Amino acid sequence: LGSLPSSFLREHALLLGRLGRHEDALQILYSQENSLELALEYCDVRHERQQAQLEEAKARGKDALKSLSNECAYIPLVRVALSSDPDTDRGIAAAIQVLALRRDSIDKAAALRLLPKNIPMSSVVRPFLIPAVVENESEVRHMTVASSLLRSKYIQLKQKLTEAQLKSQATLQSAMALKKMNLGDLLHSSKPSKARPG
Repeated sequence: LGSLPSSFLREHALLLGRLGRHEDALQILYSQENSLELALEYCDVRHERQQAQLEEAKARGKDALKSLSNECAYIPLVRVALSSDPDTDRGIAAAIQVLALRRDSIDKAAALRLLPKNIPMSSVVRPFLIPAVVENESEVRHMTVASSLLRSKYIQLKQKLTEAQLKSQATLQSAMALKKMNLGDLLHSSKPSKARPG
């Protein structure tokens, strides 16, 4: 890393990221390059990589899932924005912007714990909390409807199964009743029978 010229900051950040030093990489992109957009792009790529690894691990089984890192890709950026920006207000605004822009992917509880205690609630409520709550309510409604539809389908299938079982029992009982009547052996004919003209 030391052999890279100082003008190759982005490349330096990418190499740090490959080494797993994500906060150092974000420090370069956010503070030295002075670009929240580049830092967000870096986190987006990391998040997509994590999602692909998660899908692969799910396909391989439980043991593969345990070995994955479960850190949210955006939390280090929130941490860097809050700690490294010399202008505290700008850092808080950048952290809240990250929360608002990536609220569907970010670990909301962990991100909120990172915010300073003295931050006014109004600065977090409108851009982040209200949209997050609305999205979660919408997801809950969607899941409730899907659950109701699946339950209805389950009840219909169970009813059809019960009807089929009752029908098969009735068929078996009527066949047993015919056998008990002792009507004799079945007749088999080798010649086709012709109806007599009437």
